Amino acid sequence: MSVCLLNIWDDFSAKFNRPEDPIIAQVGNLTIRRSELLGSYRALPAAAQAKLALPDAKKDLLQRLIHNKMLVYMGRQQGFERNGLFRRTIETNTQGLLSNWYMNRLRQRDLAVTDSEVRRYFNEHPAEYNSQIQFFATQIVFESLADAKKAQALLKKRQRSFEALARTYSIRTSTAPWAAVKLSSLIKGKMNPSFQKLLLSLRVGQVSDIYLAPKAHYYRLVRKDGQTIPSHITFDQAKEQIRVRLEEEKLRRWYQQTASTIKIQIDANALSSVQLTALLTPTTGPLLQSGR
Repeated sequence: MSVCLLNIWDDFSAKFNRPEDPIIAQVGNLTIRRSELLGSYRALPAAAQAKLALPDAKKDLLQRLIHNKMLVYMGRQQGFERNGLFRRTIETNTQGLLSNWYMNRLRQRDLAVTDSEVRRYFNEHPAEYNSQIQFFATQIVFESLADAKKAQALLKKRQRSFEALARTYSIRTSTAPWAAVKLSSLIKGKMNPSFQKLLLSLRVGQVSDIYLAPKAHYYRLVRKDGQTIPSHITFDQAKEQIRVRLEEEKLRRWYQQTASTIKIQIDANALSSVQLTALLTPTTGPLLQSGR
């Protein structure tokens, strides 16, 4: 480096350098500070950081930054900053940054969920974290006790299947005419006590004796098809999921409250004119032209 260039560099460093964040390199009128070099390093994946941990590797990283600054410098020289698309892209990116920064601020303040809020939600919603026993069953509904006994006898002799007996003897219903009826939403503790007792007494695949529910007019044969095993989710297993749910709920309320303080207008005609499929059409030709 010539004496003249060294003097220019010394004058520049004395004027713009900050002791806590010194200028490491200059590309034209662009600078690379210590903080930018460190920021580029920290943005790399862990594997790439490990490779750059060697003594002279930081020079390689600096060279990458210099190459990037060279592209920026030449882009400015070509007038890209005056390009309309470029300026709109900057505005879009600026809005994205503002959105992300304000969202981070909300998460630290308005949307912050305390440990006590998480614990309270867990305690107040035990059904979500302690599954109940659920039964699956199929029944044949008979119009008379005589038909029920005939079907039961044939079933015991294994002369007819449960489904075949249903087609022969089951009364007509709006949902399953002349067929066995699949039963759903059979939750322990939330059904007729006598029917629950019946299901608890059966093995999976077993058919009950003839059953007549209290105050019922029809006889039934019930086959137990399955039963779930209750599970229990601990607080430690559920707390992060609860935290996310509560944060999302706070964010939803924030949007509702804030929308009432900001003038928001939607042009329905303009919206209807948008054809999203058009956005999938590939763009051809140069996106940026100098000075446009």
